[in-house]
Amino acid sequence: MTKYKVMFDRETCIGAVACAMIAPEYWKIAPDQKVDLEKSKQNKETGKYELIITTEKEYSLHKDAEHACPVAAIKVIKLENQI
Repeated sequence: MTKYKVMFDRETCIGAVACAMIAPEYWKIAPDQKVDLEKSKQNKETGKYELIITTEKEYSLHKDAEHACPVAAIKVIKLENQI
């Protein structure tokens, strides 16, 4: 099974909310008008929020969100397959 990591830099986010329009089940508009990545955890070293995804549907949604983000606050990377 292929795994991907969605990385979200909330500090870079400007609240364009394109991601929330594309995948509202994952990207929620926060009270400060930025967005939050649901079920993600903040990486203490990088300060970015991370979420591991495993389905092609999730991958497609998050890649669309990544491409729609005007400030590149979202990155989706493939993780190495584990044996």
